[in-house]
Amino acid sequence: MKKTEFFIVGNVKSGTTTMHNLLTLHPEIFLPGKKELTFFCKDIQKSSDKFHGYKKHYTIRDLDDYEAFYKNAKRNQIRGEVTPHYTYSKVAAGEIYRYNKNAKIIIFLREPVSFLRSLHQDFVSCLNESEKDFLKAINLEESRRRGKEIPKTVSYPEALLYSDWVKYKEQIERYEELFGKDNIKVFFLKEIKEDEKIVYRKILEFIGVKNKIFFPNKEVSHNSSRSLRFKKAYQILKNSRFISILTRFIYKRNYGKGKSLFNSILRSIFWETSGKMKISEEDIKILKSKYYNDVLELENYLRENKFIKFSLTEYWEY
Repeated sequence: MKKTEFFIVGNVKSGTTTMHNLLTLHPEIFLPGKKELTFFCKDIQKSSDKFHGYKKHYTIRDLDDYEAFYKNAKRNQIRGEVTPHYTYSKVAAGEIYRYNKNAKIIIFLREPVSFLRSLHQDFVSCLNESEKDFLKAINLEESRRRGKEIPKTVSYPEALLYSDWVKYKEQIERYEELFGKDNIKVFFLKEIKEDEKIVYRKILEFIGVKNKIFFPNKEVSHNSSRSLRFKKAYQILKNSRFISILTRFIYKRNYGKGKSLFNSILRSIFWETSGKMKISEEDIKILKSKYYNDVLELENYLRENKFIKFSLTEYWEY
């Protein structure tokens, strides 16, 4: 069977949903009906199974199940996958390389403090996180590394180690060492917000479609901040083994389409759009100071390997 040829591997909350929805509309590209297959996150799957005691999350485990999501792809279409967790996973790069060493890799980055604020808010809304105060959640990291103060509803414990999410240099290096820098493209959420059409066409050029000037003549949905309604009911639902079994059944029968509809129904019932959680300018400065060296190290790495030609610290206002 023809293999997946390009992967948008992350990061979460950094424009992957927007680009997934745009790329889906290109006639030369095939993306599964489900975003985030997470098939190659073997370490995350293992951690989740150990924490919950059974296969509760990340239900696509077999290669046959993974490839079934592409059964409707046309022979001449370029096959892609969008799974933002592939940057955070420490083994996904190697798993993807073993699957297809010629794959094209696309990585989206977002300014760390903005990224972590959005990630934390999303975790609170889906009950991955029990600490609603962003700064307090950041400060719980060391305790959580020791296995303490972890909510039972988290998908996998390492998800709450927020600072690890913004170790961007390490994440990119895992792919660069295997695929080579010529097979990797790095974009920034800020670029997408400024002109998503330019980023879209750069991706088309990179993955090698024939029609590189195509752009969808319709609006696509973008991720927005959300808050949870009916918390107790959702908590019962999330902890239910029945839902886990139902999810696997839907995957097997519909390969994403039924699951997407199921998720849409859940979103309409349990979540509503909300603004960003507030944080003071002083706290933003403190956090930017905390991550400054990581950003500077990333900048030096990206410039040295010719991924960028500009000052990242200035671009992200550090």
